[in-house]
Amino acid sequence: MCLYVCMYEKLRGVRSCSDGQKMYRQPKDTTQESKTFLRDAETVEAYCGTKSCQPKCLQCCVNIKVFTFFVSISSLLSFSLTMYLSSQVTAIEKHFNFNSSQSGFLLCSNDIGFLVSVLIFSYTLKNSHIPRVLGVSTVVYGVAGIVSSIPYFFSPVSFISKNQTTDPDSETMPGLCKSGNLLPNETAYCEQNGNQYKSNMGAFAVIAIGMIMQGLAKAPRSPLQASYIDDNVKKTKTGAYMGTIIGISILGPALAFMLGGLFSSIYVTLEDTDLTPKDSYWIGAWWLGFICFGFASLAASIPLFFFPKTMKPRDKSSVVKEGQSFIKMMQAMKRIMTNPLFVSICCFSCLRSFTISGSVAFMPKYFETQFYIPAWKSNLIIGGSYILLASLGSISGGTIAACFKMGPKGSIKFLLVQTVLALILLWICPAITCPQPQFEETHLILRSDSKLMSPQPNSTHLYCRNCECDEFEYEPVCGEDGRNFLSPCMAGCHRKSSTGIGYEHCTCVGGNQTVLPGTCPSDCSGLYIIAAVLAIRAFAECVTIGPHMLIVLRTVSDTDKTFAVGVLSFFSSALGWLPGPPSHGALIDTFCTRWRHLPCGSLGACTAYDVDAFRIGFFSLQGGLHFAAALFVLVMCYYGLYTKRYFHNDKTMKIYNGKEILAS
Repeated sequence: MCLYVCMYEKLRGVRSCSDGQKMYRQPKDTTQESKTFLRDAETVEAYCGTKSCQPKCLQCCVNIKVFTFFVSISSLLSFSLTMYLSSQVTAIEKHFNFNSSQSGFLLCSNDIGFLVSVLIFSYTLKNSHIPRVLGVSTVVYGVAGIVSSIPYFFSPVSFISKNQTTDPDSETMPGLCKSGNLLPNETAYCEQNGNQYKSNMGAFAVIAIGMIMQGLAKAPRSPLQASYIDDNVKKTKTGAYMGTIIGISILGPALAFMLGGLFSSIYVTLEDTDLTPKDSYWIGAWWLGFICFGFASLAASIPLFFFPKTMKPRDKSSVVKEGQSFIKMMQAMKRIMTNPLFVSICCFSCLRSFTISGSVAFMPKYFETQFYIPAWKSNLIIGGSYILLASLGSISGGTIAACFKMGPKGSIKFLLVQTVLALILLWICPAITCPQPQFEETHLILRSDSKLMSPQPNSTHLYCRNCECDEFEYEPVCGEDGRNFLSPCMAGCHRKSSTGIGYEHCTCVGGNQTVLPGTCPSDCSGLYIIAAVLAIRAFAECVTIGPHMLIVLRTVSDTDKTFAVGVLSFFSSALGWLPGPPSHGALIDTFCTRWRHLPCGSLGACTAYDVDAFRIGFFSLQGGLHFAAALFVLVMCYYGLYTKRYFHNDKTMKIYNGKEILAS
């Protein structure tokens, strides 16, 4: 890698030299940024490598663009690992019998680790070797991902697969017509096997620990990345570099959802099975993603350990180490929290984080329940549209800020316009839906009945003989005659299809009496319309990330900017990312109309929702929070644009070395 990077840099004009001399890029201009100083007796750690090993081939990497590339890759994998759990909510709920409130808690567990450490890390590590701290952070991410996969290896799947019986007519196969009680001694059975039908709290604890570790690793990333970039580039380009890093990071969730879609189409045990992803008993290989992203994060951490502490030359005599104490930390906190513009930015970020966290966590479930599509397809749609446009928006926002030399005032105006646009798009979503499938009502006649009834001419019910079904079972199937049934048993099916897909000998179904898993297909285009609207809204939301970060950095003094980003991240997590998923999950649970009833009186995951209430309630919560966030943008406009307290140099603002740039 060193050889190729060196050859590339030499073609661009890098001059090599011996130790003890300066090495720099031949500049196209004479600006300070165009020179990359590497190693000199008068500079502080402006070289690549470790203290005892500094190969020349690495010195061409002392470039903020190279650093941005590698830190973006590590952020990409870290964000992929964090968001991967969202793509596997349905599979994990089925595997361990979690409800939406429990899965919502897991989704926000990383914020617990984040909250207990972000203020301490952002204040105490601001003078540390930032690239190496980021390297350690990425290592912890990798270990956390591997830890999150452990429950699979110690918790067997808690249901009987349909391909575990060799007799296609066997009444022990789930979902088929039964002649009577298959568990004659239910008390003894439950004493022996009842625990497998309860929520697996051991798995819950291990996954939560893995997510908390991710939170600890996430804590120093945003503050230190922003500070390191801002200290090593022109002030007008901070937004562009941060927008690029965040934009590539947002590709992480896209990667997570797309790979999540792939892994969701693979059975959890990696074995061949006659189940299909449309079967309600299907569980995808959720654990594979944690392992893949975990080891990839470990590999991505290695280059970060070799970047210098700074890329700008500084005299050793000018380096002053600021004392750090709890009192000084509290003084910095007071300066920041008595800044009304910063407080309004903080409130806006909290509300937006609450909205985004709930949306990302449960949007896959929303698509699955509203449009009756399997988890893998939902993940692919979200990853290929919603998340992809969010990433493109973040990169575009940073580029726009740099091209137009957008200062804090221009950034506030830009933020207002995009927030209003995103709000309008969000309010359109509840109107986009599809007709819900209608399920046939059946009257089941037990084998124990002494008199078998025949269908009445004017009856709206179907009379299916020789079946005893669980009224709580929900495994939708589509009959050959185009009608939907709640389960194969409700369709009167007596055996699995000889092809391994679907069922046959279904007495309630016309034609050849066969059914296939899932509801009957619909020609409604609502799925793709709402996916497009949400993707455009994600672009409008994320195009403001770069300008938003620029506002934060310019609202406080240079000595407080790292800590200010940490404080902002703390409150965004405490009041946004942490409560968002469990709050949305608790709301969604109220829309459940059919819980999976497991043996021995246990309740499993929700299998069916009131889709109209789900749609209206979900987007009402999202729209209300976004409207409140827009009000705080108006407060930001008041303090930033109409008072004399901030940005009082309307045309310019000073940067290092006495140079000035446009501020509005």
